[in-house]
Amino acid sequence: MNKNQSSASEPAVLIIDDSPENLKLLASIVNQNGYELRTALDGETGLKSAFSSPPDLIIIHLASPEKNGFHVCSELKADKKTSDTPIIFISALNDVSEKIKAFSHGAVDYISRPFQNEEVTARINTHMTLRKLQKQITGWNIRLQRESEERKRVETALRESEEKFRAMSETAHDAVIVIDSKDRVHFWNRAAEKMFGYSRQSVIGECLHGLITGDEDRTKAWEGLKTFSITGKGQVIDSVMEFTALKKDGTPFPVERSVASFQMGGEWFAIGSIRDITERKKSEEALKEMANTDPLTGLNNRRFFLQIASIEFENSRRRGTPLSFCMIDVDHFKMVNDTYGHDLGDKTLKMVAGVLESNLRKTDILGRIGGEEFSVLLSGTGKNEAMETADRLLSAVREKTLPARKNKVRVTVSIGVASLSQRTQDIETLLRLADKALYTAKEMGRDRVEVFE
Repeated sequence: MNKNQSSASEPAVLIIDDSPENLKLLASIVNQNGYELRTALDGETGLKSAFSSPPDLIIIHLASPEKNGFHVCSELKADKKTSDTPIIFISALNDVSEKIKAFSHGAVDYISRPFQNEEVTARINTHMTLRKLQKQITGWNIRLQRESEERKRVETALRESEEKFRAMSETAHDAVIVIDSKDRVHFWNRAAEKMFGYSRQSVIGECLHGLITGDEDRTKAWEGLKTFSITGKGQVIDSVMEFTALKKDGTPFPVERSVASFQMGGEWFAIGSIRDITERKKSEEALKEMANTDPLTGLNNRRFFLQIASIEFENSRRRGTPLSFCMIDVDHFKMVNDTYGHDLGDKTLKMVAGVLESNLRKTDILGRIGGEEFSVLLSGTGKNEAMETADRLLSAVREKTLPARKNKVRVTVSIGVASLSQRTQDIETLLRLADKALYTAKEMGRDRVEVFE
């Protein structure tokens, strides 16, 4: 399907997406920004459209196994007419492997689903700006190389075009920076001033990586520029990477960087777009925290607890070091819920979680693995030490009370202990043995510790 929304003189965006819903939403954003819109619902149609009249930017999302987005991207990059056209992939928010695969097939950026209008607009505008700059620079280069006074004309063209570059770059929310093969800054937009704290006048002619990167990244960049000065290629060229940048005051912050190269007057230059991803990283950390944490107690949830416990179990088996496991159950918890309500039940679980956590070592792993069940993995701890730890936890919980109406509620726990031995082949076995010991403790009257022998 092809659909022209504006005149052919405007920059063109081709969207290849087999999801009509995605297509409609992205088309609306593209139209709002005044670009010529072309669309395709499958890979073959999209390729024909791109080859017949190469667009300035291509956005791809294809799930069809016959010709998915990666196939289409490879064919576009293999054809001379579209090999330098920037391609943006549509990806799920946390699908890192899909993003890496997209970059390996030639994509320069990605848009995360669910769509955020501001993010989609910023990414499209940034790559359209870079594309326009790249086209202009290439055109200037061809013209200037035909002139006998090449260097003089290049310098003149750069001076005359500086304000034009700046006007275009100021529409971008990202920092846009141009450096030569000696790392000297030639262009620095207003967003770069705001992001890093350096004025344009103070950085022109200075070494970029001496200003905005740490020692390790700076050394890598300067090594890479040796090859870049000869070939115009390098690890960062035509790629999207994350690294830690530095502000003028030395404050580190995470950024995402995309870089393209161009040649002028026989010298290679790099033009980069840098985006501050501080808020995105905070969101990712928050999502990771939610995925690994029990929302009521703040402890490790069952899935994450078993994941890290399995790693510790294998490490102990390999090193031949002791390891023990405690299963803990709140006694008569149903009666507390039935008598005083779920609100006090929740307070009881949070109180028990806090007592357990405050009486364990930092190296011990604690999690809530069921309704009123907790688990503790004691690294480097044999049976006798594990029993001492369990007795300490038992006493600490017994000493606590919770106010309930006009009463004070005292809760107790039962604890089952199992230790690593020749018969425990995996973490599930150790968990089962500790659970048996816990069952024995409850059968023997609760508020006690039992060890699986």
